[in-house]
Amino acid sequence: MLVQITGALRNLLNLEDSLQRFSKTKVIPKLIQVLENFKGHKELMLNVSRILSKVSSDAECSKSLIQTKKLDFLSTLITDCEQHTSFIVRIAFVLANLTTFFDEAREQVASHIPKVIGVAINYFEKDAEILQTMGSGSKRDEMGANIEDTLVKLIRLVANICTDELYVQTMLSGCGKNLIKEYMTKMIATLERKKINKSEEFILNAVSCATNLLFYDMTSPSDGGELFDHSLRVRIFNATKNYVLETSNEELQIEAVRVLSNLSRHADMCKVFVGDLSFVEALVVILDHTLRELVFYTIGILINVTMHEMPRAKLVALQPSILPKLVDVLRDANIEDMDLSKVAAKALHNLAVKDSKGEAATAWNNDQLKKLDEILSSLGEELDSIMDVANEDELEEIRGLRDLVNALINDMPEQAFDCPDVQCGRKFKNKEELDKHIERRHGSLK
Repeated sequence: MLVQITGALRNLLNLEDSLQRFSKTKVIPKLIQVLENFKGHKELMLNVSRILSKVSSDAECSKSLIQTKKLDFLSTLITDCEQHTSFIVRIAFVLANLTTFFDEAREQVASHIPKVIGVAINYFEKDAEILQTMGSGSKRDEMGANIEDTLVKLIRLVANICTDELYVQTMLSGCGKNLIKEYMTKMIATLERKKINKSEEFILNAVSCATNLLFYDMTSPSDGGELFDHSLRVRIFNATKNYVLETSNEELQIEAVRVLSNLSRHADMCKVFVGDLSFVEALVVILDHTLRELVFYTIGILINVTMHEMPRAKLVALQPSILPKLVDVLRDANIEDMDLSKVAAKALHNLAVKDSKGEAATAWNNDQLKKLDEILSSLGEELDSIMDVANEDELEEIRGLRDLVNALINDMPEQAFDCPDVQCGRKFKNKEELDKHIERRHGSLK
């Protein structure tokens, strides 16, 4: 009888006002009771999971689900029913939907994520096994699609828990760093096998999950220690770098550049970055992009790279155009986008810092210096003019950018006047010194 009832309820969900009716009744907690009382009845469990996956897309129904305080029970079903793919893909979808928007859902689920990670690792292995042991054909494609769809939901669930440090610590206390490392390794290995034209959803979710986990991969023991080693970080870099440009999916582009931004916090990875010419070229190309978030995170990468002397010098040697492009970003962002102006100013300031030989990282020519000086003067005046009418929060933001502008003005190289004799190559701080030099050394140049 329950099989017929749950089947009818699933069909009724196609009605226009069905979700509203579900949220106002006690149907949802009753469905959870059905799962508890008939655990192991595959057909009934599948019917219920289909209903729950549908209602979890509605905010009010989602709240009713969370209020049952049974999300921990649903989480255990992922482990207990691991072989029932059609069921766990829907339960994982439900939990992923709930943990996307509701902190209480993340709180209920967090302690169970280590077991979810274990199931995901098994499905990564199944994905590899299908590819290796089964020949081509519709059966392999169907099985592969089911496994991949399940992985998408499991990965999304893990990624959602990793959006809050509190729940990450709960997760780590339950599984430890070794399991997290194994999970990342298996996920990246699977990512390496996938093609964007067939597995775009999987790739997007895997890259997004890698972003969230890498945020907690600290650079020193005092920060809580590292989650991953250098070789795995390099593998993540190679698996994700091409998605920065080689796709029209803007969400994937942003997630890929966020992965790289988190990786760039490690000094050894900055050396890897500048050792990849095509990647350096891609970073510079992105500075002309119209997608603001993509430009913002890319400049974040450049800031991290230019903090280190060797990578900074190699970066500007490979791409001297990086300087004028950053100047253009600062000009275009201005006071309209202070956050973008701040990162552009910070990157430019890093390029102005002198190395151990007392030289700036890049050869700033007079035209660039003049243009930047004009932009900084104009930006400084605009910031000063709006301080009088700004509230306290706005003042803090304005002062932050004003401080960066001042630092850049103070530390940028001074304009130099070149001797017109190219064989001489001397440079002078002002025109008067240049004229004296010409008079003394190159009288014929008059």
